[in-house]
Amino acid sequence: MTKEGVSYISIGANFGLGLLKVVLGVWSGSTALLAEGIHSVMDLASSGITLWGVKISQRRPTPKHPYGWGRAEVLAGLAVTVFLALAGIGIIQEAVGKMLYGGHEARITFIPLLVMLISVVVNEFSARLKIYVGQREESLALIADGKHSRVDVYSSGAALAGIFLARYLPIADSITAFFIGLFVLYETFNLGKEVTESLLDVADPEVESQIKKVCQAEQVDLVDLKTRKIGSLVFAELKVAVPAEVKAGRVSDLVGSLQAKLMKKIPHLEYVVIQIQGRGRRSRMLRGRCAESLDKIGPAKKGWRVAIPYREGKVYEDFGAPEYLVVDYDKQGEEVMRQIIKNPYYKIGRGHGIRFVKAVGADEVKTVNIGENARKTLGELGIKVSLSESDFGKEVDDA
Repeated sequence: MTKEGVSYISIGANFGLGLLKVVLGVWSGSTALLAEGIHSVMDLASSGITLWGVKISQRRPTPKHPYGWGRAEVLAGLAVTVFLALAGIGIIQEAVGKMLYGGHEARITFIPLLVMLISVVVNEFSARLKIYVGQREESLALIADGKHSRVDVYSSGAALAGIFLARYLPIADSITAFFIGLFVLYETFNLGKEVTESLLDVADPEVESQIKKVCQAEQVDLVDLKTRKIGSLVFAELKVAVPAEVKAGRVSDLVGSLQAKLMKKIPHLEYVVIQIQGRGRRSRMLRGRCAESLDKIGPAKKGWRVAIPYREGKVYEDFGAPEYLVVDYDKQGEEVMRQIIKNPYYKIGRGHGIRFVKAVGADEVKTVNIGENARKTLGELGIKVSLSESDFGKEVDDA
C-alpha cells in the first residue's frame, strides 16, 4: 500500500468517527464523547496535512527547487506535532476543569459505549498501518500521524472507561483523561525532537554505514563522508582519494560507476556528490603481485591469444578494463576463438589488467594506453604489448 492510500483511508475513517461522536455527544450530553468527536475532527485535519505533505514531496525537482520537495513531508510532520500538542493540552484542560468544577450528568446508553469501542479498534488499526508504511517509506509525516492515531487509541480507551465508570465513580473519567493528556504531551516531545532534527539536516548513520560497506567492497579509498536527511530522502557527499597517476578517463569512470552502485544498493539515497582527491604516486609492488597464484579464467587456449581492453562494444582507453575482447589465432594466423570476458579483478579506480591477462593466459595485449610499470611487467612475463590503435585490425572490426 502507498503512502497516499494510507492517508486517504485515515481521512475517511476520521471523518466517519468524528461525525458520529459529535452527534452522539450532543444527543447524550456526554462531555467526554463530545471532546472525542472534536478530537477526531482535529485528526481529520492532521491526516489532510499529512496527505498534502506526501503529495508535495513527490514532485519532481525544478530549477528553483533542485533538491526536490522532500522537506514538505517534514513540515507536514511538524504541523501534525502541533496538532498533537494542542490535543494533549486540551485533554488536560478539560480533565482539570472537570476535577475542579465537576461535570454534567450524561445519558449513558449502549450506543455511545459501542461507538467508543469501534473507535478504539479503528484507531489501533490505523496507527499500525501508518507506522508500518511510514517506517518502510521513511516518511516522517506518516509516522507522526501514526503516533497521533496511537494516542487516539489511548484517549478513546480512556473515554470508554470513563463513560462506563462515570455511573459509579464520576471523577474516574477526569483522572484517566488527565494522565492520557500527559502521555500525549510526552509523545509530542519525542516526535517534535525527531522532526526538528530532520529540519536541521541531521545525518543518517545507517546510510553512512551502507556507503562505507559499498566503498570497502569496491576497494575505494573513502576520505570523508557526509549525509543529510531531507524528509524520507538522503543526500550524500563523498570525498574519494585516487592515485595521482590515474588518468582523467579512469577518474570519470570511478565517479560514474560508484554513483550507480550506491544509488542501486541504497534505496533512499536520492543524490550523491563525489569529490576526487589526488594523492602522491605510490609503490605498487607489481612484480610481487604477478608472482601470486591466480585461477585460470576463460576458455582453453587454441593458439596465440590476444587480449584487448573492451567495454560496451568499443575499445577501452586504458589497459585495466572491466572486460576484454579475447581472440585466439592458430599457427596460420586464422581466428579460431573470440569471446568477451569480464575482468573479475576489476575494481573502481583499479583495473588490475595484469592480473587478468595473466589469469586468461594472454600472449599479447593490444591497448591504447598503458603505464610504464605495467608495460615493463608484461614484458617480464613474456607478454607482447601493442600500443598502436591501428594494430587492433579485424579483431575490433568483427566484434
